[in-house]
Amino acid sequence: MKNDGTKGRELANRFMDSVVTRDLDAMRALLDDEAVFWTNVTRVDTDKETRLARIALEFRTFEEFAFEEPRIDELPSGFVIRARAKGSLPGGTTFEFPICIVADTKAGRIRRLEEYLDAAPVAPILGALAAAAPH
Repeated sequence: MKNDGTKGRELANRFMDSVVTRDLDAMRALLDDEAVFWTNVTRVDTDKETRLARIALEFRTFEEFAFEEPRIDELPSGFVIRARAKGSLPGGTTFEFPICIVADTKAGRIRRLEEYLDAAPVAPILGALAAAAPH
């Protein structure tokens, strides 16, 4: 499918900004109503509202988060971000891992977002999210 709206690079930068500034409303505005998320860790498609709830938990849990050295490639159907995710959790635990985000877009909004990362360095994040999640 052809990207028929906002340029991929602009959309990728706006997506990264919404994550770094923890602006869930800005992120929501970038997403298609039927947006789907997938990660190689879970290997399950997740609908927009379920993933946004998880992202809200991540935003509350991270003390710091940044994308370092991002490289963005525009594709006819969206964009690819390659970067290092770096941040900290409560208690001073730090994390850093390479991440690749592939997005398909339609009419200037993200329709499908796939995250590829190594699960080992993400384990402390998953533990902190599990502890912070409502039970």
